[in-house]
Amino acid sequence: MTFSAAIRFYGEVDQNEIRFGESLILSLTVEGDVSRVPNPELGAIDDFRIESRSKSRSTSVSIINGRMEKKSTITFVYRIRPKRAGKLTIPSARIRIGDSTYITKPIPITVVKDRPRPKAKGEPIYLKLNINKRKVYAGEPVIISYYLYTRFDVANLSLITEPGFSGFWTEEYTPKQLKFKSKVIDGIRYNYALIRRYYLFPIQARSYEVTPLVLSCDVLLPSRSFFDFFSETRRVELSSDPVTVIASPLPEPRPDGFTGGVGRFRFEVSLDRTESRKSEPIILTCKITGCGNVKVIDAPRLPEIDGVQILKPEIKDRIERSKDRISGTRTFSFPIIPKRDGKIIIPPISFSYFLPGKGYQTVRSERLEFISRECKPLSYDDKTGIEILGGDIHYIKPDLLRIKSFHLYPPFIFNLLYPISIGIIILALLYRFHQHRLITDQAYMRRREAKGRFMAALNMAKKEGSIGFIYKGLLDYIGDRLNLPTRRMSKSELEKALLRQKIESDTVKATIALLSELEEMSYGGGELKTVDELLKKTKAVVKRL
Repeated sequence: MTFSAAIRFYGEVDQNEIRFGESLILSLTVEGDVSRVPNPELGAIDDFRIESRSKSRSTSVSIINGRMEKKSTITFVYRIRPKRAGKLTIPSARIRIGDSTYITKPIPITVVKDRPRPKAKGEPIYLKLNINKRKVYAGEPVIISYYLYTRFDVANLSLITEPGFSGFWTEEYTPKQLKFKSKVIDGIRYNYALIRRYYLFPIQARSYEVTPLVLSCDVLLPSRSFFDFFSETRRVELSSDPVTVIASPLPEPRPDGFTGGVGRFRFEVSLDRTESRKSEPIILTCKITGCGNVKVIDAPRLPEIDGVQILKPEIKDRIERSKDRISGTRTFSFPIIPKRDGKIIIPPISFSYFLPGKGYQTVRSERLEFISRECKPLSYDDKTGIEILGGDIHYIKPDLLRIKSFHLYPPFIFNLLYPISIGIIILALLYRFHQHRLITDQAYMRRREAKGRFMAALNMAKKEGSIGFIYKGLLDYIGDRLNLPTRRMSKSELEKALLRQKIESDTVKATIALLSELEEMSYGGGELKTVDELLKKTKAVVKRL
């Protein structure tokens, strides 16, 4: 008896035309007498986001005319979601088995940018998107809320895909726990709860597309029989509708005091004290408080102030996120150094902001003043001393009386104190700068915390024996280290981003290959390896980044 079977490799999808926001199933199948099959290489699948992947295998043996034919079928299943509407193409995939390479045909996909599909009347569970405005001004907040509506009990909610907010400045509010309320819709009672709320600030005047939020959960269905005490559990995937936001430019002309604020704000100006001695700096504080994105507001333009030098301000932000709104305070602290004595007058300072529905608003501070004293710096050029006039005075003989100095501390102590003091001041300034950057610079904060979060993920992987922690830890480390949204990026997008960071191509390839391997093993595919092996391999890759 002999074994014979030709090898086939082909791809197929469950549907060729879908609405934007929906997902489809891509299946890549290998058929034939094969024992070990490597993972297929997907082409540049930039127009799609891979949400999950799995692998299945089956084997059949048949005898025809005395010949035994063994046929194995290995199917790689990918759930993918298009990133945009239009005529898209799933590129050819390839796989190498032995000395031969097999290639699938490209698959055309039509993604329809249609009106959101209405929820079926009486649908037992769904996601609903609420948006406060679809047309706004650039910088005006857009509030998007995602609610879960259900007629049954749910458990184990898991976020699959976060909504895409490309081009927005984003602030997020996530409830600590789901608080369900009851509501009757078309005669049917639902329980609903807020899942996520986002405050979006469009940076430029243009059209924006918000991609769907996708989550999965277990739905506990009641038993159909009175004598059946056990309920049925089903895992379902839910997707919100996409939405378009149009941002218009702010009207012209803009007032001179406008520095980017859009919303409703208060403006306060104050001095830390009313007197300065010996050119000691006075701190002029400009505080902007209100509802809106205070992080994009630039420093107020100060008027000409005679007799002082104004240094660059220190900026501090405090953001308050709540269920209903986002507000904050941005504080500008200007050091002012007097250059003359007398009364220093600070004229009123103007601050303008744009209030949607009412136009530009301008507020002015009160006139402030302080007194400068002893501003003239000391001069060390004047020589002082004692002049002895000739007369009836005997000269003091130097060998009879010596003036000796007495030191409480050895002289070298004072020589050491000076550089030590300078060093302490420098360290304090560096620490203050570090703390300020942690608050105001998100990229800096992510870089500083990257290693700690990465090691915590690896420790959790070792403790739980879970490869998923290694995969997420590596993905988050790359994102934190390079300030990239890695969880929203495809492998090809991530590879291009790493190359743009001028990381060596060999290191980039090794990183992408390891991520693919970890992701596949997290879903149960690929060659089985121990957690310790993967930890060692992951640490080696991170060391090269």
